[in-house]
Amino acid sequence: METPLTLLVASRDIDLDDEEGGASLPLSPAERRLLRRTGEVYRYHARYKWELGDRHTLTPGIGYLDYQLDGDAMAEDGLDLALDYQYRGANWQYTTSLFYRDLEADSNNPVFGDYADREVVGAALSVQYPEPFGWERWTATARVSWYDSDSDIDFYDESLGVFVLGATYRIE
Repeated sequence: METPLTLLVASRDIDLDDEEGGASLPLSPAERRLLRRTGEVYRYHARYKWELGDRHTLTPGIGYLDYQLDGDAMAEDGLDLALDYQYRGANWQYTTSLFYRDLEADSNNPVFGDYADREVVGAALSVQYPEPFGWERWTATARVSWYDSDSDIDFYDESLGVFVLGATYRIE
């Protein structure tokens, strides 16, 4: 529709064969059902792309994530915020991405006796250089990413750092 507004609605089905969450613990069948990880994940997101001159783009986004899992202790939902900045130079292109999520669990986790509410933050910097060494239709890319998830239950805390170096060939 040739507008800077993007709306995204996505769903994903999660199916775990032979779910055994909590099987080795002294939990009742009802408590074990709270730990099921099978279900659907829904994402609703709106983004607006602002062109700030010829070379700069700023794209904020707001969304809602809904993990409708069979086990209420594993199900969660909440806010998803994102901000992307892009600079397009004569030869180089830089993209910076930031995101924040605030997710709340639907039920108390019977193993840990607390809700697995969590805050997630992440950032990425990507640099692209078209036609390195004069190679036509090739683009060299370097990307550094960082992700941190802080849950009220320490067992679910996550951190990740990634560095990627690669090249892409464009078929015309």
